[in-house]
Amino acid sequence: MSHSIRGRAGDAATDEYMLANNKKAIEVGVELRRLCPELKLYIPAEMDLFLQDKGIKPIEIGEEVILAMDCKIVDQCDTLLVYTGPDDYVSGGMKIEINHALLKGMNIFYFDEVTHFVVKTINSLIKRNTKEN
Repeated sequence: MSHSIRGRAGDAATDEYMLANNKKAIEVGVELRRLCPELKLYIPAEMDLFLQDKGIKPIEIGEEVILAMDCKIVDQCDTLLVYTGPDDYVSGGMKIEINHALLKGMNIFYFDEVTHFVVKTINSLIKRNTKEN
């Protein structure tokens, strides 16, 4: 799942702001996992929080390295879910992940909140991808 970490604040984002964005993305992802039990979902925010718990600031690793790792993970997926949040924002990093998915010919599904329609669409994509594989 592609999501913004620094949001509209960009380089001016504080640790607290990024933590709030990560927590929201995790909340959304956990809800999707609950409502779409067959969904195998990678949430970059979970890796960010894991690194922070180990005393590593993800930004110290470097945005390019993190995005390269995210794109390697995207390579293993059938569909890229793009969570834009309530402000319908797509960050520069998200655009890199989206462009990578486009080059791979992947399905891309944008959403700003978990709704019945979103769940139904994701479950339909899972069924379609299962039939194709």
